[in-house]
Formats: sequence, C-alpha cells, structure tokens
Amino acid sequence: MSFLFLAAVLSGIYGVVFAYAFPEALNPFEYWSGMVLCFVVARVFGSRARDAAGDDAFMAVLKLLIPLGGMGFLGYGLWLWSNNESVTEAGDQAYAVIGTYDSAIMLASMALGVYLLLMSVQMFRRR
Repeated sequence: MSFLFLAAVLSGIYGVVFAYAFPEALNPFEYWSGMVLCFVVARVFGSRARDAAGDDAFMAVLKLLIPLGGMGFLGYGLWLWSNNESVTEAGDQAYAVIGTYDSAIMLASMALGVYLLLMSVQMFRRR
C-alpha cells in the first residue's frame, strides 16, 4: 500500500480504538504520540513496497461503500417518513432540533441516498 492510504488506515484504527473505545486510557500527549507513530510505521511499510498493490483493493472497497451509504441514507429517510410519531413527542429534549426539521431531514436524507445510488451506478458503468 502507498504511504497515504496506509497512514489513513492505521491512524483511523488507532483513533477509533483509543478515542471511542478507551477514551480515558491515554492522556493527550500519549494519544498524539501514538498517532505520530502510526504515520512513521506507515512510512516504513510504504517505502518497502515497490508497487502500490494494495491501493487498487483499497479503492475498490471505498467504491463499494458509496452505494452502501446511499442505501443507508435512503433507508433512514424512508424510516423517518414511515414513522408517524414525532421524535419530540417522546419527551426527549435532546431531539428538539431534529423534531423541528423532521420533514427537511427526511427529504434531505432520501435525496442524498438517491444521489449516491445514481452516482454509484454511473461510476460502475464507466468502469
């Protein structure tokens, strides 16, 4: 894999594990030191590869995430549309802003889902 893709993968895994799974495990200096080490490891492994063999597979996975994201957004919009009870009627104050813009969020997520699905179809046709 090339340096940039490998650095993104390693730092993403490190960030998810230590920022979300174990947020109290490291102080900020240790966290950012580990992030720098991810980039150093990516540079070492990226410099050993003569050709970027993993880049094509990584890009293929990213291209497959586009239609999955489109289906997710479309499904979320349809779920909001089929839900008769407003979110704010549940009595939770954290969702007050979402309850105010229920129809706008529903339409925007469905439009984004359709757009991502159409773009993925066009992308796979060109290939």
